[in-house]
Amino acid sequence: MNIESIRARRAKLEEMVSAMRPPLLTQDKGPLQHSIPPTWFTAHRCPPAPDPTSPLADVLSSHPPIPRRTIMRKIKETLEDFALSLCSAYREPLPGIGKRKEPDSLQDSSTNSRECSGKRRTLKEASDISDTDKRPATAQDDERDKEKNVVVSDGEDLDYTQETIEEIVRGIGSQSGSKRLKNTVRARKLLSVEKNPPIKDFMRAGIITRLIPHMQQEKDTTLQFEATWTLTNLAAGTSEQTRAVVDGGAVPILIELLKSRSIEVREQAAWALGNITGDGERQRNFVVSAGIVSPLLDSLDTKYTGCKSSEPPVSVYCNSQVSLVRVVAWVLANLFRHKSQVMEVDQCRTCVQMLKELLDHPDTEVNVDALWAIGYIADLDDISLQVVMDSGALPALVRHLGSGHRQKVVPALRATGNLTVGNDEQTDAVVAAGVVPLYAKLLRSHHHMALRRDAAWALSNLTAGTKDQIQHVVDEGILPDLVAALNQGSLELQREAAWALGNVMTNGSLGQMDALVKAGGMTGMAGVLAATETSSVTVALTTIHNILKEPELVSGAMEEFRAADGVSHLEVLQQHVNPTIRSKAEEILDTYFSSDFEGQESEDGGMSE
Repeated sequence: MNIESIRARRAKLEEMVSAMRPPLLTQDKGPLQHSIPPTWFTAHRCPPAPDPTSPLADVLSSHPPIPRRTIMRKIKETLEDFALSLCSAYREPLPGIGKRKEPDSLQDSSTNSRECSGKRRTLKEASDISDTDKRPATAQDDERDKEKNVVVSDGEDLDYTQETIEEIVRGIGSQSGSKRLKNTVRARKLLSVEKNPPIKDFMRAGIITRLIPHMQQEKDTTLQFEATWTLTNLAAGTSEQTRAVVDGGAVPILIELLKSRSIEVREQAAWALGNITGDGERQRNFVVSAGIVSPLLDSLDTKYTGCKSSEPPVSVYCNSQVSLVRVVAWVLANLFRHKSQVMEVDQCRTCVQMLKELLDHPDTEVNVDALWAIGYIADLDDISLQVVMDSGALPALVRHLGSGHRQKVVPALRATGNLTVGNDEQTDAVVAAGVVPLYAKLLRSHHHMALRRDAAWALSNLTAGTKDQIQHVVDEGILPDLVAALNQGSLELQREAAWALGNVMTNGSLGQMDALVKAGGMTGMAGVLAATETSSVTVALTTIHNILKEPELVSGAMEEFRAADGVSHLEVLQQHVNPTIRSKAEEILDTYFSSDFEGQESEDGGMSE
């Protein structure tokens, strides 16, 4: 193909691309147009053809043209991405400013991530540091096998087949005690591999019915433990596989094993129940109805003692093996992870009392799971929130919030934030405990965007409260930080900061509103008007309107708003697809900025004549 053919093909392609590109966005009051953002084909235009007399002409002409199908595929992908961006940019507006639940857009799409989900708003997003709802038991077991005199040939089942698995399952049901134990250990080891354990293959071979009798017998605690461990990893599979474990009658037996004299058996039974409760609301409710609460709490040694001789006696269950305490704390978190609880209030109160003690445990993992669990409970309903307040756990929550340990700070922030969802008296107690300076510190952190977002959310619950609660936020000097957060890149942080500031205008005194304006509130809100998220734009419009309604504030606020190019943003929003945003923008323009266009209209009229 010669150079002239290449030029013709490329020129034709550029004409096709130009014809597909819609006109740019204008400020005309006609239908709103959207310009396609920079794309692959605009960023990688073909260079102009070289001069035939140039020494480089032969080299350049030897390069083959970009295949047409490659270019068309890129165009298709770009147009699809642009269409998706338009769909996400115009979501239905949220309710008016005030206390609200966190919108579902912050939920983690992963079904296995820890989530924390309120009169105000609660967060439902999990965070990247959270554990999974289910845990396969993959601990190192060689030393334990040696101690128990359990002998299994190394690498015996690495290249297993379905026939091997069926042989193992038959061996589990053998009349020989040694064969039963050996094959149960073989099954446990295969199911303990981290990647793609053969759960489906073992279930197809009928392993559950072979394990259940071994779990029920008490003479051989080693076999009982191995069978329970194996079942634990079966329950760590898919929801269908977990349901098969439940349907096999394992739950009542596991709850009974929580009373075992063997700490190892109790721990493994709790672990298996944790995997089942982590499968979802339905399985969790079944386990609670089966009576897990009392046996689970009683599985720990609850004697009152100090963890170190130099420490005063405290009730933190330090006599129990730390691995057992970790598992019990994790199971408690799974019990309250989902809503629609079937647990009685008295049982919930007992669980909260234990969790309060676990907040003082010296083990960090125990603290983290206890913090998550209390956060979930505070989000269940008003009764459960009051149970947490009555437990006296608030000082410990605030202590962990200020610990600087991120694994503790995240759930402590969620827990205290969910407590601010309560009534004014409950929120006053949270403020009195000293959370506001800690929220301010987290909001000013530039290294953890998720923590800044959660801190802004918690502050928005405070500014949705009484004037005294708002004053604590003002006195701490947080308003300028919230204004700064409006235009720092994260849409989620921008939304939470907009709610916090909007609540000041809705619930605050004139002096508090004035403090917001002096902190640059109108400039910040003008910037939010250019955002793509409907909820943030709605809140910003409401806040701007509330400020302009105040005679003492309107003059300075209008001047600041004009300087921030807010009027231009309002003009564009008159063409917004959302009718609420469109009408609010028109109302603000007509009421406060109509004089800005009188000279322009007369000038346009003179030109037309």
